[in-house]
Amino acid sequence: MCLECGEALAPVPEGDPTGLAKREERSPDGARVLLLPRPREPALRALVVAIAWNALVASALAVAWLNDGGGAVGVAALLLAAGLGATYFAARGLVNHVRVEVGPRGLRVEERPLPPTGAVLYPPRALHGFAVHAGGWAAAPRVVVLLRDGRALPLPFGFTRREHAAWVADALQEGLDDARATLPYR
Repeated sequence: MCLECGEALAPVPEGDPTGLAKREERSPDGARVLLLPRPREPALRALVVAIAWNALVASALAVAWLNDGGGAVGVAALLLAAGLGATYFAARGLVNHVRVEVGPRGLRVEERPLPPTGAVLYPPRALHGFAVHAGGWAAAPRVVVLLRDGRALPLPFGFTRREHAAWVADALQEGLDDARATLPYR
């Protein structure tokens, strides 16, 4: 309940004062696993637009096919393929979450359950740490992986608030520190 206006506010998940929806787990080997759901609203809007696009293009394809459109059939088929791809990416945004695991085997970042392009893997000795980067006035804050060779690579997840990104960066750094404590000195 807002103290100023009396408006009922959405409940904050227990144990997280910033309101970040997340799940934290431990794998059997002691690795820290974070499951970060993507925002659903943009994906739902994209899915509605993609379905409408596909319906429009499919009807244009049918009309072109019945009227022996020749080149129009090819163009409509190409537009339909693009629409089906957009539908898949919108559905991915609706059901997928980002899974980030850091532990003795290093860092692994992947999207599940619908497959995108693949997982990002780094061995533990290649990792230097994690930081928060908010580039530009309109860019969403991101967690970047700091590698020992000097590169800073962003995780494939944009956060709505800087506090969310800071929590994830701190949790991953803590998991990396725990994993380094178990690694033998070379």
